[in-house]
Amino acid sequence: LTAPTDVELGDLGRYTIAPAEGIVAEIVKGPDDRAVVSDERYAEERRQGESIAGGDLEHVWGWSGPAGRLRAERRAAFLTEHSDLRPGVRCLELGCGTGEFTQRLVESGCDLVAVSREATAAVAQDRVGDRAEIVVGNIETGEGLEGREFDAIVGVSVLHHVDLDACFAHTFALSVK
Repeated sequence: LTAPTDVELGDLGRYTIAPAEGIVAEIVKGPDDRAVVSDERYAEERRQGESIAGGDLEHVWGWSGPAGRLRAERRAAFLTEHSDLRPGVRCLELGCGTGEFTQRLVESGCDLVAVSREATAAVAQDRVGDRAEIVVGNIETGEGLEGREFDAIVGVSVLHHVDLDACFAHTFALSVK
């Protein structure tokens, strides 16, 4: 598969599949041109997180080498500057994974809440201790973020994992002050 392709899956309807790194293809859109949100997709995301949680994730994601460390520092500095993260600013980090960026963002002094659906949330909490709150939740439904307000929402390498319409409707719209 080299380009997005529409396929008919019988009673399930028409889907768009696209090439994806490390797998043959992924479903990117279902009937009614909506991204696929399902328990099966969530289960697959959890399995992926569990399978890599015990390994050297920063190596897998390219953060552990000199160029990766520099790239991570620059990305965190960009987020900190452009989100105006500082003491007193309430910030939500989407998809914190192992806390690679959580530990960098918390250095700004902001009040940081980081959310993840993955088994790696415990790793993130270990990295930042009590300097940030790690929530196991769902940014597509707002689960775990009920009643909260944030001044800034940031995320690194996460939005391609979620249904953006659902994320905007349930996390951005309900959470930004």
